[in-house]
Amino acid sequence: MGFKGVASIGFFLLNINLFLFCMHVSSATPSPVSPPPPKCPELGICLGVLGIELEPGPQPNNSHCCPLLGGLADAEVSVCICDMLRSRILGLPVNLDIAVKRILSFCGHNINNYTCD
Repeated sequence: MGFKGVASIGFFLLNINLFLFCMHVSSATPSPVSPPPPKCPELGICLGVLGIELEPGPQPNNSHCCPLLGGLADAEVSVCICDMLRSRILGLPVNLDIAVKRILSFCGHNINNYTCD
């Protein structure tokens, strides 16, 4: 009987250790979530750089386009411009890659191999 009691206590302690180990491993702190990318500013003003007028009347000055792009990295700028062009000029025969490069070069950004997919 002595052996069964020792074995039971040993089995019990082993289970407690495994349980505590599992609880410790599963409670690891999660890695911090990276911040979401900045929202694209309203870049409709930048259409003036391309000579496209979507609304009748006076058009905003082209110099208002570049400050909107100032807080974004070059890759983010091109993605934002691409998205804006797709949503604004549906049906117009415009080469999106050339349009993006023209706006980027107008504002002093340089991306050589970017394509709007």
